[in-house]
Amino acid sequence: MVLIAGGTVTLAVTLMAGWLLIFDLATGRLAGSSPEEILDDHGIPSDARAGDCLKDGKPGSYEITACTDANAVWKITRSFDTMTRATFDAKMADGGDICAEGETTTSYSTSESDNAKVEAYCLARPDTAAAEKQAREEDRRLQSPRPDAFSKVAIGDCLMGDIGTDYEIVDCTDAAARWKVTGRVEGVTRERLESPGSSQGLCQAEETTAGHWDDDHPQARGVALCLASTG
Repeated sequence: MVLIAGGTVTLAVTLMAGWLLIFDLATGRLAGSSPEEILDDHGIPSDARAGDCLKDGKPGSYEITACTDANAVWKITRSFDTMTRATFDAKMADGGDICAEGETTTSYSTSESDNAKVEAYCLARPDTAAAEKQAREEDRRLQSPRPDAFSKVAIGDCLMGDIGTDYEIVDCTDAAARWKVTGRVEGVTRERLESPGSSQGLCQAEETTAGHWDDDHPQARGVALCLASTG
């Protein structure tokens, strides 16, 4: 799984400006921030290195913490700060990865140029209750309604179904309705939605983000829905 920010994620035109604004806010480059506090666009502190653990910080960002901290949600197993975009793309092509199986690859680039610098990290879940809880929550957010529902559903529609089941469009007055669709975004890559913290800003914090793609490739583009519980 991988995230490339800085103009490589294609969203609906009506949401593009807001999406870029969210990325700008996620950098942490606010007035008064000292250099050591500056965050890159995947929310990982710029001074984070392999062996460090991360806990949730401000919305869209992480803080370095001891790996013995019960609040740790990620451990950095490898970091890359000298790789070019061309090298990164070559390693990630055809289902490849720079990280070990089971790890999450998250990266950031400010340009699509082949010579642009890419900052990348390999992340693994530490053995903490917070990490386990976050993993469950992310799995829940990524539950996908079945393709038929995704191709037809519109903002304002309601869905029945839940985690591990198919979702179906139903009338919002139906007692079986569990979710109301509050947002729909076309062209979201699988890698975008599966990277840590990536769905922040796409939907409201209390909503569930669900996505569907035609294949498992990280670059596959599909549809993401914001679902509000009707319960």
